[in-house]
Amino acid sequence: MFIIEGYLVQRFRQLASGEDAHGQTSLFAKAGQVHSGIEGLLTDYESGNGIRLTDEQRDAVVACATSSLCVILGGAGTGKTTVLKAVYSMLDSVQPGTPIYQLALAGRAAQRMSEATGRESMTIAAFTTKFQSSDIALGSVVVVDEVSMIDVVLMYRLLKHLPNGIRLVLVGDPSQLPPIGPGLVLHALVDIPSIPQVELKVVTRQSSAGGIPQVAAAIHSHILATWAEFSGYGSGVSFVRCPDAQIDDFVRELYEQLGGDGTNGDVQVLSVTRNGDGGVIGLNMLLHGRYHKDADCVSYLDAEFGRVNARTLDRLSIRVGDLVMFTETTMTWV
Repeated sequence: MFIIEGYLVQRFRQLASGEDAHGQTSLFAKAGQVHSGIEGLLTDYESGNGIRLTDEQRDAVVACATSSLCVILGGAGTGKTTVLKAVYSMLDSVQPGTPIYQLALAGRAAQRMSEATGRESMTIAAFTTKFQSSDIALGSVVVVDEVSMIDVVLMYRLLKHLPNGIRLVLVGDPSQLPPIGPGLVLHALVDIPSIPQVELKVVTRQSSAGGIPQVAAAIHSHILATWAEFSGYGSGVSFVRCPDAQIDDFVRELYEQLGGDGTNGDVQVLSVTRNGDGGVIGLNMLLHGRYHKDADCVSYLDAEFGRVNARTLDRLSIRVGDLVMFTETTMTWV
């Protein structure tokens, strides 16, 4: 770990200064530092898209455009995606054809990133497998989202894979989920003077007082949040009272009111307990029995018993179309 952390410090220092492994400043870094006309391009971008960037967002775009390493911080709804879209638009205008790689830790996060920006995204693991270091051209832009969840080992693998002469943009929120593995990479980078970074504080999404960004900001500031009265889909963040004995049926009713029909993951039910009223086991059995009881069972061939229907550890039949969440993996080293 000492060697890994030492490498990260060295590589981040090189990226921040725009130097390669030999201490030489790349031509790409110099070009980014002296580039002018960014404010004009931002004004054109705002006019063309009918939006108005906040001062923080403009500062973030400028930091991304003039730095080989940049950190963009901000909670939910502060416009991090808006900043990235503006950066991409500016790059397309100034340096057409610049390769842009959007990365995230998990597949779901990469999918959301693609939907938000309209550009291809992938996991870090997929990126390091799909592209060799020699495939990544000089001047490429690598954007990594949700960096708060990336540990030092994965960041080490990523930086070892990236060649010199690229631009790295790290996006995340130190107040969100920390890594499962060792180390707090994003947290350690915050407030380092030599690394250009901008924190987005103005919430620009979901104007209702009970919206997720407002509630998240209140909790982050250690003040009592304002909850919205539940009135169906899109009403904000709500607390709905219910007797313990009725919670399973009540959750099912809410699930259907929010558009859940058992065929997709648009509505998710999360529980803090495994057993008892409102527990994962009971809710799973209730919803599974309501929506998938007539679907074909998934089966497998057993050497002793022949064809056997697959079941979960809770003895629940696995049927075609069931949504599956992996809670444990087994790795085989070759």
